[in-house]
Amino acid sequence: MPDESVEIKQWRTTAADCVYVVFVIKQVEDLHFGDDLEPLSKVKWSCRPKIKCKVAVILAKEISPAVDVRSAWEFGNGHVPDSLNIGLGGQFAIWAGSLISMGTPIVIVAASDEQVDEAVMRLARVGIETVTGYLHGGIDAWREAGLGMAHITQISVEDLHKLIEKESDLQILDVRRPPEYESGHVPHALHAPLSTLQSTVTNLVLDSAKPTAVICAGGYRSSAATSILQQQGFANLLNVTGGTTAWISAGYEVEMPSQVVTS
Repeated sequence: MPDESVEIKQWRTTAADCVYVVFVIKQVEDLHFGDDLEPLSKVKWSCRPKIKCKVAVILAKEISPAVDVRSAWEFGNGHVPDSLNIGLGGQFAIWAGSLISMGTPIVIVAASDEQVDEAVMRLARVGIETVTGYLHGGIDAWREAGLGMAHITQISVEDLHKLIEKESDLQILDVRRPPEYESGHVPHALHAPLSTLQSTVTNLVLDSAKPTAVICAGGYRSSAATSILQQQGFANLLNVTGGTTAWISAGYEVEMPSQVVTS
């Protein structure tokens, strides 16, 4: 049986934090949790709470997106469905500021409490101070509770090269900035910068049912992009580790925008 108990534990308390707690209580107090759960309005909340699995599910679905701050490999190996991956190992604050709307309450999924502390600090630097809580016990607790997991396959540039040769349905999406893409990209790769992907994904000429390899410069931005595509129903996503940098280093063909590609 999935663990559906509610566990709220104190993290920190400051006057500023309490504003967020009041906001969360107002948002969730009328939600129905089933007869086996206390309504959250009756739960004693601590400021910026730890959130156990069942509560995290409801928050993520109703008001608070889950932001997974682990590495691309950890995220790909298993994550909360529909969560957004922005790893702490890259330009975390910059991409968080670009991909998370200001004022949006969020739940953090991390590999440790130290990662949560770091994420909150770095988010605050770009004006995001709406962390409503984090998943207590991380993804292991989620897995042990028997809740659904999503995955993203990680592939090398060598794997991608082989797939291009044998997989006729393969789609490739490059999410780097325009100057990067124009300097050379994997042949036949479509272009959609990560910074605008959330608003442009529905306009892309891509089939969500076909295998889709996502690439950037090194594998960080492409992992964030796969999480966005997964939210849009893409079922067969591949994150290219090493990215275009590794592709070029391996000596594989590079296409320029001015080149005419025939299929």
